[in-house]
Amino acid sequence: MMKKKLYATLLGTGVALATMSSVFAAEPSTEQQVNESATVQAHGWHKGGKMTESKLEELAKEKGITVNELKQQMKQKKEAKLEQMAKKKGITVEELKQQLQKKHEEKLEEIAKQKGISVDELKKQLPNGGQL
Repeated sequence: MMKKKLYATLLGTGVALATMSSVFAAEPSTEQQVNESATVQAHGWHKGGKMTESKLEELAKEKGITVNELKQQMKQKKEAKLEQMAKKKGITVEELKQQLQKKHEEKLEEIAKQKGISVDELKKQLPNGGQL
């Protein structure tokens, strides 16, 4: 039960970081972005921002492509979004990633402090070791 709460909190952190990214870009989300986000949520994003393999297969089938093609499209879309956000901020993609990582680490520190454990202990409890 405790892990579920922790995962939910970190999922909220990921959403907050994504939202924060839009704020950094000083541009509100477009209707298309909102619709795409709703589509992704409807297709089964779960804790940690990853889709289950079965949901990936389902979505790929709906699109008439392979799972690998779908994963590649998702990766390209993410990279394009990062590039767009970085350009609007006048920084490199690497600098943007560093800013997002810093915010993520700060949130992990806050959560660890609330739980009375170290950040390393918190990361051990998380999928992917607490990495973005």
